[in-house]
Amino acid sequence: MDFNKKPSEKVISQVNQIIEMLPRPCKEQIPEDFREFFKNNDTKKEEYKLRTDIDIKEQMEEETLLYVANFVKFLNPPFKPDIDYITLDINWKDLEEQGKIKEAIEQLDLELATNFYNVNNILADRELADIKFVYNIRYYGKTTNPRAAQKLEPFVNLCNVFCILHKKYIDTQDLDLFDTYKYVEKELRELLY
Repeated sequence: MDFNKKPSEKVISQVNQIIEMLPRPCKEQIPEDFREFFKNNDTKKEEYKLRTDIDIKEQMEEETLLYVANFVKFLNPPFKPDIDYITLDINWKDLEEQGKIKEAIEQLDLELATNFYNVNNILADRELADIKFVYNIRYYGKTTNPRAAQKLEPFVNLCNVFCILHKKYIDTQDLDLFDTYKYVEKELRELLY
């Protein structure tokens, strides 16, 4: 495909529509001159409008698909950092099955804190020196980078809930919190994948 040749009106319109469908953080990852070219040259004719009630890919010109493939390489999906959920050597699920609920809670608490710690140290501006700083919401998830802040936002919110649960458990030793801890663990796994 010759990217130096000006695409047809239809292709320009279709590419611009695809760009406009993207969330703002994704749009911002596409080079501005690329976005501006398609935005400024879109005739917005009704006959070129992509319908969302049928498969969009089938409506696109082959040239449109090539342009889309060209800018997709710039996109890093938001909220999908390259982070694996860490499972510690002592498995809290095994402890739960053995009826050692207090030990299971402590192990799950440590496992969750470890994962929040890793997320912070990969995405935030300032790395936490020790895992104990996860429990202080003033230290967790601080960044001046808007893209990193957007990626960190769900983790910060979930970590705040985790810290509240941790404090409540430490203060009360309430074993009924175990189900709530498991819920936080499930939500964290979903955010990481």
